[in-house]
Parts: sequence; C-alpha cells; structure tokens
Amino acid sequence: MQRDAPHLLAEAGLARIHLQRKEFAQAYGIEGEPNPLQRSVMDELRQADGEGRRGGILLVTAALGDGKSETALEVERILSEAFGTQGYAFLLPTMATSDQMHGRVAQALLRQSGEVPGLTLVHSMAWLNSAYADEDLGGALTFSWPDEEWDYEEAPEGREAWEASRWEKFGAMLTAAGFPVPATVRDLSELYLIWELVSLEETPNGTRWSMPPVLPLPGDLLPLDAELTKRLDRIRWTMRTGLLVDGLIKHLVDDLGEPQEILTSLDRLAVATGRDADDVRLAVVELVEAGDARVQRGQEQVDAARLEAHQRFRLNMDWDYFNETRMHLSIGADDA
Repeated sequence: MQRDAPHLLAEAGLARIHLQRKEFAQAYGIEGEPNPLQRSVMDELRQADGEGRRGGILLVTAALGDGKSETALEVERILSEAFGTQGYAFLLPTMATSDQMHGRVAQALLRQSGEVPGLTLVHSMAWLNSAYADEDLGGALTFSWPDEEWDYEEAPEGREAWEASRWEKFGAMLTAAGFPVPATVRDLSELYLIWELVSLEETPNGTRWSMPPVLPLPGDLLPLDAELTKRLDRIRWTMRTGLLVDGLIKHLVDDLGEPQEILTSLDRLAVATGRDADDVRLAVVELVEAGDARVQRGQEQVDAARLEAHQRFRLNMDWDYFNETRMHLSIGADDA
C-alpha cells in the first residue's frame, strides 16, 4: 500500500509539484509589466515579510479586472519562499467563479512546472468540469454507497436490490415523461441541461458549468404519483421548519422546563426564541401536525395556521409522545 501512495496521490491530483518560478508575464501568460497594484505587492511585501518572520493576513481590494488574481498568486510566491509553506487554496463564492479560477491557476502552474499540476477543484458539480469530465463522460453510470450498516428491517432485500428498484422506478418516470433513461455520465449531463439544472458556457479557460439560483421541483420535471408527491412535500416542509421547531423546543425545555401547558402568543414566543412571529407560527403548526401539541383558545381547539401574532392561546404539549417519536442528540459536559 505504501508503494502505491505516490501513484494514488498523483491520480487524485494531490501530488506535490516543483515549480520553476518565472517572470511575471511568462508565469501568468499576459503581456507587459505588472500593473501598479501588482508591482507594489511584489516590491513592498517581500520587504515587509522579512521584518517579523511571521505569517498574517493580506487584504487586497480593487475593481474588477485590476489583476487581483495574479496579485494573489504573487503573494503566494513571496510568502511561500519566506516561510517555507507548500500549497494554497482559492476560496470563491460560487461554483462558476471556482471553475474559472481553476482554469487560470492550472495554466499558471503548468507554465511553471511543465506537468499536470497537483490541483483539485472541490465543489458538488466539479465532476462536470472539463478538467475532469472529458475523458469520463462516456463511462457507464455507477453507484456507490456510504460505508454504513444497512437497515434490513426497513429494506430486507438489501442495499443493491433496493437501489436497483429505485432506479427502475426512476427510469419508468423518465420514459413516461418522454425522456431517455441515462446510461452514461454524458447522458446524465445532457439530461441536466434539458432540465436546466445546469448550464454551460465555452470560455477561453474551458467549459464552465453553472447552476441556476433556484432549482425546479421534481414535480415540475416528472410525473409523480400521489404517494411520492406527498412524501416530497413532507420532506420540504420538514427542511423548512426543522430549525424553527428546534428553537421553539429549546425554549420550552431549557427555559420553561417542559411545561404541559403554557398561555402565550406568537409575539411572546418570537421574542423568547429570537424569531419572527411567522416563523414561530410555522413551528407551532409543525408540532400540531406531528401530534406533539394542541392549540386552544378557551376550551376550543383552533387552527394554529390562522393565529394572529397578538392572540393569546394555550399550547398543550404531549411530551411523552414527543420523546417517543423524536430523535435526540445530547452531549455531556465532559464530552463537549
């Protein structure tokens, strides 16, 4: 295994590379001399880093197109030489800008190493980037699962049979909607393009893939049966309300000591939980729908979704049911 390590690291793009540092224009493939921003960093940072012999944070602010990326690469060159560091990371706000920067950094490294750089693009759609995808798009779709124990009580047929059944159902939905069932990575990427889950643009640095800010819902793309639609709606509702419920429960447990009943209002709960009244209303509705609570005004049960923010109501909690049906995670003080 130890003998294979260098080869495996190289395949993963993690092998160490040795750069032959070149002049600014040659290293970054640009014409002319460094601009004033770049020149000031090259001249002044080299002098400054020798004074304290300690690392730090350099903040560069400039307009779009002023050469901040090349400036950052020059900063890396100077600081790595001064402190003996090896390697760096670019952290960007979107996948599109990460793709673009990956191409620029790769070219800069290739100009100074003459070999495939030890560079890795890390985001959820990196597999579609041209740096990774070109040679593998024709490969067959394969599935892998996390290394965890399978719940045979929930699905006694086993993991592979269960996944195969799900894929068969998915294929049937695709066929019913008039879409081809993907067999290769290229097929799947083309399906993503048809559904507008991704878009692509050819740039000087290669193909840039990006995702829209809002993804379509499954029901917008495929015909779903009533049971699946209900399950997906429930999942979306839980994802929306989960943190809101956690905040309300924390207040009821930690601050009030698990009361069986409290007289309160959405406004009061909003102040106590640091949320607004609409968020608290959603949390109360979720507790009621899950069977964990009842909402009453006087002796009558009322619809939690119709509560006004100022209206007082009684929140009756069924803690036994709540504790039986909810999963809890606690960390003791000694373990924290």
